[in-house]
Amino acid sequence: MKKRFKITTLMLLVLLCLFCFVSACMAQEKHEGIIVIKVKQQEMALTAKVGKTNTILNGEIVYKISETKKGIVYELNSLNMTGTSINVKDGASGPISIILKPKTARSTYDQRKRIIQSEFLATVHYPLIDRFKGYINPKEGERELDEFRSYTETFSGSLICSLDESPLMGKTGKIKAATVTIKMEVKEAVLDEILSVSGKITVPDIQVVFPPFYFKKVINIQPVFVRYTPDTGCFGGTTTATTGGSYNTLKDKAIEMWNRCCLGLNFLPPTYYNGQRNS
Repeated sequence: MKKRFKITTLMLLVLLCLFCFVSACMAQEKHEGIIVIKVKQQEMALTAKVGKTNTILNGEIVYKISETKKGIVYELNSLNMTGTSINVKDGASGPISIILKPKTARSTYDQRKRIIQSEFLATVHYPLIDRFKGYINPKEGERELDEFRSYTETFSGSLICSLDESPLMGKTGKIKAATVTIKMEVKEAVLDEILSVSGKITVPDIQVVFPPFYFKKVINIQPVFVRYTPDTGCFGGTTTATTGGSYNTLKDKAIEMWNRCCLGLNFLPPTYYNGQRNS
């Protein structure tokens, strides 16, 4: 009887400890998510060297939202936008791409006023740069000699995002409108044709996602390489080689280029075709 009492008491203590542990974990659970602001056909003021004009912006702004001991924290996680071409001294600029430079954003949040303020650096590119400046020539041994990168300009910017309502932590859905004020000025120029972009955007609703998983439009790409036996070289005719030596370099470049227009690339594992030896 005494032994059964000891076992029962021990089981109760174990269950009590388990309950306390689970309760503590639940109490410490922190929610992390994102809010996605879609920018569609928004007119912005643009100052160029030839004077003032307008451009139409499309794209998205993504903030990461998390709970901390000090309250709700917002971080500017992504900014990808394209602007319509403008006329400058030497012709049409071509589409203007604006991308947040990684790890440059600093944000603060006023929980009472529901205002997020961010400062950041952005990479800006337009085809006229390629036309007049050309491309960055790779140094032999550092990059593939047939891979050329565009020159880009750096803009310093600020965002003020005023939310009409606060998202409920842990709940995916939509919240009411937001007003976003954007100001950007050239910091490091290449052609120095575009000097600043500014304006106010009103977004009717905002997407809230918990946990922070969000996917833009994605294209699957299947790389195909050829496996062959080279006729020349130190191992000519005695070993197998494959094409695709520049694959990783070109893949990174493709991701960078297509990211300018908010399109993701998903590269599938390469497949290999057994080619015939050249004769």
